[in-house]
Amino acid sequence: MGVNLNYKEQIKEKYKNIDLSDGVSKEEAIIIAQNYLIGEELDKICDIATGEVVGDMYNNPGYWHVSFSATHKVKREQGLKWASVYVNKRTGEVKYGGEGPS
Repeated sequence: MGVNLNYKEQIKEKYKNIDLSDGVSKEEAIIIAQNYLIGEELDKICDIATGEVVGDMYNNPGYWHVSFSATHKVKREQGLKWASVYVNKRTGEVKYGGEGPS
């Protein structure tokens, strides 16, 4: 079972209150990435509550690398274990990094 609707609404509300004029903190990067996954309906494969900044985007230190665990159902049925979202540290622009098995 996925994250409840109330949690998604909380993320959307937090996203609305992000001020990008001072850049993007790690905490804001997680909220931006969560909001992106919800908007793209990728929260069906990712457990959006597990988001964490694990460092910079490979070969691009201008982006935060936010990693999410796959949902238990996706792990069991598809063998996927993670998904990555990259968030620009200055502008909040998002790039989807894909998902994988290990």
